[in-house]
Amino acid sequence: MSIRETIARLHSRGRFGELGLERIERLMTRLGDPQDATPAVHVAGTNGKGSTAAMVEAAWRAAGYRTGLYTSPHLTDWRERIQVMGRPIPPRKLAAHLAVIEAALAEGSDPLTEFEAWTAVAFLHFRAEGVERAAVEVGLGGRLDATNVMRRPRATAIVSIGLDHVERLGGSLGSIAREKAGVAKPGVPMVVGELPEEALAVVREAPRAVGAPLFLAGRDFTYAAQGPNWQFSGFGRELRTMLALVGPHQAANAAVAAALLLTSDPDLKSESIEAGLAGVRWPGRNEQISREPEVWLDAAKNPLGTAALRRHLDEAAPGKGIRLVFGCLDERDPAALLAPLADRVEALLLVPIKDERGLTGERLEAAARQVGLMGRLGTLPEAVRFLEETPAGQVGLATGSFYLVGPLRKLLVAPRRRR
Repeated sequence: MSIRETIARLHSRGRFGELGLERIERLMTRLGDPQDATPAVHVAGTNGKGSTAAMVEAAWRAAGYRTGLYTSPHLTDWRERIQVMGRPIPPRKLAAHLAVIEAALAEGSDPLTEFEAWTAVAFLHFRAEGVERAAVEVGLGGRLDATNVMRRPRATAIVSIGLDHVERLGGSLGSIAREKAGVAKPGVPMVVGELPEEALAVVREAPRAVGAPLFLAGRDFTYAAQGPNWQFSGFGRELRTMLALVGPHQAANAAVAAALLLTSDPDLKSESIEAGLAGVRWPGRNEQISREPEVWLDAAKNPLGTAALRRHLDEAAPGKGIRLVFGCLDERDPAALLAPLADRVEALLLVPIKDERGLTGERLEAAARQVGLMGRLGTLPEAVRFLEETPAGQVGLATGSFYLVGPLRKLLVAPRRRR
């Protein structure tokens, strides 16, 4: 089975089913509970959970552990979602694990979803590869997410909470917080980042109800950052390093990552944590891919994300107008995504995403007008030229979706374009 055929078979399972753990729990039992074979941390949040998981994995790898990382969505290659020692799962192993899952499913009639299948593959792969530490990112919510089949992770985290996926998680910060706090486990430390008060009030209750130690940003650990220079205090440690991932929100994510590492591995050396935070690679997130012209890519996909992106640009490129490439999925509110950036946009190219869920050009144009912008429609190749022609005094930027930034990044950093 080719990699294309394997991915197609995963797609055929459908993106969403009824939220719940029953299907994945029954499958894990048939597979010998691979989710319990690998020591792992479980990372939830509206934004920043992928970056935080990547930082944790990088620090463990710097310490000499054999590491695993499970995240979603991917940027350019589906196999990026499941990594061991920083390398995506090989095609033949992905196909082999999927075959094992399909054989196990033949014993029952559970309609496993695509994400549940990916999650099962990740746990099988980590077990087969002898992974000693894994960072696992929640897909959607937490309480009923397939990754929550882990019965006793080493630690859990909630990085941030904002309004997103309201149709499935609820329309208030409190309801969303309740779902994400469902990753709390009895006796397992929970690390919580900086949250709105409405969300924090709900989150505090979950670890208390199950008897989980709770560690809060600002109370149990603190951080400070000046550009990439970052320092952390907590758990009897003082850390200082230059962060590889830039932006004020990444400094906050790094603090949660450090707290996760120190609660899950109290004896981990400070040097390993600092090296991991300084060396982690996480493309497409506040990534500067060119200095002349100045071009940034960020896969922000909700208003919380584009607001964080705006704060970063105010710090990294103060006073510069934005030459913006934008596109998003139909499930998003494009005007709300554009609003935090609108007053700095000087030129706008709207690129409909080539996906069945991509927002149409007509609706992208209407959203731009809603926030006072006029943009023209374009294609990915036109977006490449648009960004490469960013004049001095402006900053080129592409944002709105992984499904835009990933393919665009592939074109922009192709070897034939390197100078």
